[in-house]
This record gives sequence, structure tokens and C-alpha cells, in this order.
Amino acid sequence: MYAQLEKLMQERGTNMSRVSRDTGIAKTTLSSWKSGRTKSLSAANLSTLAAYFDVPVEYFVTGDAEEKYYEDPVTAELAQRMKDDHDLRLLFSAARDAKPETLQAVYDILVALKKRERGED
Repeated sequence: MYAQLEKLMQERGTNMSRVSRDTGIAKTTLSSWKSGRTKSLSAANLSTLAAYFDVPVEYFVTGDAEEKYYEDPVTAELAQRMKDDHDLRLLFSAARDAKPETLQAVYDILVALKKRERGED
């Protein structure tokens, strides 16, 4: 887990002292994590680091900086289309386990409603 922090610091041109100073996480805490004396950080500290580096908390476990909310790739793509459409984004809210056909139906309904609203029937 510390390897991900080290990678982020290297990519961003920062160091442990600076991260400690900027986040308020004690340098000794980070040093203990680096040396292996501490196996993991508290949820609060991980959350602070994730916010500081603008990555999901999961990054420190998986090394994947891309947040994956949807498990199914087709569902993720449909959700992204809705998110990218300014008119639909305000209305969009879906569960992580939604099936692609469910999101497609929601998408189709919202598009039809927006067309009707604009008089494009």
C-alpha cells in the first residue's frame, strides 16, 4: 500500500515531509507505514491522502487511480453517456448493481422526455 503513496509523491514531485505538512498526517505515521511497522493507515488518513492526491481511496489498495463505480462495463458506458449529457446528468442517479438494460431503459425514457419538452417529438 505504501508503494502507491510513494508513486504518487514521485509523480507529483513531492516528498513525505511536504505531504505530512500539507495533510496534517504525522511524518512518523507515514514513516512507520513505509518501514512496514504499520501495515495500513486509518481510514481517516487514507481518505485525507486520497483527497490530497485526488485519487479514490481504493487506489492505495489496488493501485488503480480510475474510480470504478459500475461493475459491468456496458452499464458504466451507459452511465457515462448520461453523465456527459448536461440535460440528463441532473436527473441521473443509478445503483451500482443496475443491469445494462435497466440503464438503457432509463436513458431512453429521459431522452424521450427531453425531446418532448423541447417539442422535438
